[in-house]
Amino acid sequence: MPRKPRVSAATGALGAMPLDPQKRIALDSDPLQLAAEMFRPRSTDSFEKWARERLGSWLNPAQVMINDSLIRNRYTAVPSCHSAGKSYFSALKVGHFIDSHTLGSAFAVTTAPTSAQIESVLWRELHRVHARADLRGRLTRSGYPQWRIGDELIAYGRRPTEIASFQGIHARFVLIILDEADGIPEQLWIAADTLASSGQVRVLAIGNPDGADTHFARVCKPGSGWNVVRIDGLRTPNFTRQGVTAFPELKQYMTDNNIPFADKAIEHVPQATKAEWRDVLLSPEWVYERMQRWGVVRREEDTAEGGTKVTWTEPSLWLSKVRGRSPTEGSEGIIPLAWVEKAIQRWLDWDSAGRPKLEGRFIFGGDIADSGKDETVISRRQGYCIVEFTRTPLQDTDTTAKRLAARLR
Repeated sequence: MPRKPRVSAATGALGAMPLDPQKRIALDSDPLQLAAEMFRPRSTDSFEKWARERLGSWLNPAQVMINDSLIRNRYTAVPSCHSAGKSYFSALKVGHFIDSHTLGSAFAVTTAPTSAQIESVLWRELHRVHARADLRGRLTRSGYPQWRIGDELIAYGRRPTEIASFQGIHARFVLIILDEADGIPEQLWIAADTLASSGQVRVLAIGNPDGADTHFARVCKPGSGWNVVRIDGLRTPNFTRQGVTAFPELKQYMTDNNIPFADKAIEHVPQATKAEWRDVLLSPEWVYERMQRWGVVRREEDTAEGGTKVTWTEPSLWLSKVRGRSPTEGSEGIIPLAWVEKAIQRWLDWDSAGRPKLEGRFIFGGDIADSGKDETVISRRQGYCIVEFTRTPLQDTDTTAKRLAARLR
């Protein structure tokens, strides 16, 4: 006679599948009920209730707005400031999405510009959510991040270079998350859009709006068909009246720009949660330091009517990392910030790959100084990477020209 499946006393599971402890005895004696338990949704709670009761996590006001948009809209774009809880929210959303649907009816896809960003950011948070909420199945990193329940693949994270993997996904409910969306190429957006052609699909694109000419920047504009939820760092939970009092320039900036303090928005949140947010979300101190470092300066100008007009110099970094706005809205910038960050990332990828041989001719660039205190800097590029910098102080332009000509021969 075949033996009945044995439910683990430690986990209440067939294998590693957690079950309702209150039903453990009944399931142990009824294999059909055990099978039904494996396939039914674990949770019917709302996302906010699920996060609060299963993980002890309160959604901050920005996260509530994002969730409301995902409920009402197929496409949600979130240009966001730095340290707003973006990746943790995405991990929570994937966890609840899988936990609230029957096995096999739902599939979650996540991507980001690089493998490191996929594995060390969103999926790192998802591992924590999976463990703390006691979710079904197992998360693995074999080849690429995967979530499986039994033999059923229910979620994965793939790179933009693996566009073909975004085809052939068939599920009634699909959640697609484009993390660090500003760095994702347009072809992947098209592939994601193809996935949204049938069934109940929700697409979330979230990240810092660093570039003006990216696809992310375009979907964040009016008329794109995407619902846009912008996360302004100065409206996040730590920017209470008390929180910014120690930084008069920051408080003045918020006052001049009619930005309300966060006190009312978080008045019903437990003190323990507020204390946690102070440690993990954008801090007034960090923002104040960037005001000084990036040159966010207040200016007063007399008007023709005899009054005073107040303006602020807002560099690209300030707009992107603090205000969650595209740098094209700023007052300065010659080389787009996104170009600089992509160039840095290309070098980091090349370096982490062991600096393989590059193809193409050498191209030299120069920032030429005279014989004063500034340095002359010469760069040597091959292919898509800067492979050498030389800095020379106190060198006249004639000597610089001769030395550069010699290197070109």
